[in-house]
Amino acid sequence: MSDIHCLEVFEDEIYAVSTTIDALLCFDKKQKLLNGIGE
Repeated sequence: MSDIHCLEVFEDEIYAVSTTIDALLCFDKKQKLLNGIGE
């Protein structure tokens, strides 16, 4: 899963896969981008 795909599907799929590692990683990446951390 690429970061771009992650952001594209985040709002639609996070609820469906919220218990998976991919979802957690996707959420973490989105939060970092939103917060401007970029670590």
